[in-house]
Parts: sequence; C-alpha cells; structure tokens
Amino acid sequence: MSFRRSLLVLSAFATVQALAADADSLVQDTLDKHFPENAEALKVFNDDANHLAAEDKLKGCHFAPMKEVENTDSDGGLEGYCLRLVSEKVVDVAAGKRRYLLFAGDNLHTPHSAPGMIALFAFSSADGKDWQPAVQYQGEGFGKYGIAPTEWQWQLFGKDVWGATTFTGDAAWGGSWSSQVILLDDGKAIHAAFVPSGFSNFSEEDGCEPEDLSRCADVQVKYAVREDLPAVGNVYPLELSLDGFIGMAKSGKGKNAQPKPVKTLKGEKFIWQFDADKHTYVAPKDFPKMSEE
Repeated sequence: MSFRRSLLVLSAFATVQALAADADSLVQDTLDKHFPENAEALKVFNDDANHLAAEDKLKGCHFAPMKEVENTDSDGGLEGYCLRLVSEKVVDVAAGKRRYLLFAGDNLHTPHSAPGMIALFAFSSADGKDWQPAVQYQGEGFGKYGIAPTEWQWQLFGKDVWGATTFTGDAAWGGSWSSQVILLDDGKAIHAAFVPSGFSNFSEEDGCEPEDLSRCADVQVKYAVREDLPAVGNVYPLELSLDGFIGMAKSGKGKNAQPKPVKTLKGEKFIWQFDADKHTYVAPKDFPKMSEE
C-alpha cells in the first residue's frame, strides 16, 4: 500500500472514530442532562425481585421520576424509571438532517400494573455535525410488568414526517389486546398516536363464555401507510387490514348447536385518516369495536 493510500485510510478511520465519539457523546450528554444518575433508584431497581438475575443488574440508573404515582401499586417508596438507549436514526429532511435518540425506561418495580416509559429526542443539523436540540417526547404507560418496549421500527409517514413504531398491549380476565404505537415527528412536536393491532377474548380450548357469545371476537390487524392517498397535516392515511371474526352465535338445534362466527373478516380494509388538530389517527365510523368497553 502506498504512503498516500495509507494516509487516506488512516484519515477515513479517524473520521469514523470521531463520528462514533460524537454519537456516543450526544447519547451520554442527553442522558446526563435529562435523566441524571440516581444511586437510590439504582438500589431500588436492583433489589426488585424480578431484577435479581445477574444480567438484569444495572451499574447505573439514569432516572426519571414517575408522574402518576397514585396510579401504581406504590408502597410509598421511590417510583420511576431507569432509562437506556434502545434505537437511533439519522434521516435526510428538507432542512438538512435529523437525528433521533429513542430511550426506554424500565420501571423500578415489576408488578403487572407497573408501566414503562418512553423518551424520544430529535436533533437537527444542516450537515450532520453540529446537532441542535429540536423537539422531544416523554410518555408513561408503555408496556407491562415494568418493562418498556424495546423493539422499534422507523418509518416515513409523510413528507419529512418520520415515526418510530412499536407494540404495546395487555392480557387479563381471558382477553388480550394490543396497539401499534406511533411516535410522529411533524417538525414542530412529537406526538404519540395509537391504532389497534389485535383483540381477542376467544380461546381455542375454551371458546367463549356462553353468555358472552355476541361479544366474542378474535381479530388481528395489519397496517400500511397509504402514500397514494391525500395527506392531512402532511401525514398520509393508514390502511388497516383485519383478519378473524367478530361475534358468535349458536348454529344448529338442540345438542348439536355449536357456536359459529357471526362476521368473518378476511383482509377487510379500513382507512384511518389523520386528524392534524388532535395529532392522531381517527377510526372510520364503520370500524369494528375492538375492546371489552
């Protein structure tokens, strides 16, 4: 390898190292500024019965206090979350570049009702070097058993409108439900939008309670961004495709009567428009009810 070639390789390697250092610095600086380390929270987290495994032990807790303590199984002690980076993304936008840092906060406690926390920070830069804070979002109530969602995908939802998506849900009293969480950055703020991704109170083994057959349902939902349809507030509509069934009724007579689905769904599609004033997607009037409420 020539001396000039060696210098070019070393220079490129140094540039990569510098960019990596800048990225690490941005993450660390964000954690230190918004979620300072808290020794008491670290002890509470590591002393929790479900955090005793060696791989679950933390060396430090970048702490965020819980806002809605009265809604938890609190014993009057410290309540909050330990934050860590779970995803990041750099995208090109009209004004240059935008960098996202997504943090998940696991609860200090892990009963079923304990939620997790999500924090998304967006930074702007003309050239991808000098990152300036743009907008941020922090929200509680994500996940169960104290664990915040960590599997996220990044997707374009409109011109220069990026979003991070994951699932959240719960199961109790013979039913389960889940939602697609979408954190949308419209350039001015980040908002959380939710669309259903599944609902079931049906069991393959036990079916449904006889007195609840009319409310019995088992539905799975997939969504797609419809870039071919007009955008509202620069955000494209979503198309939700449903499979499963809604409602059951006995078919046949006497002892031979067996519950059968009232309405079967096979890829039935519904368009959810974006409401720019409420910063969320709105279900069409004919969209099936997908909850116990």
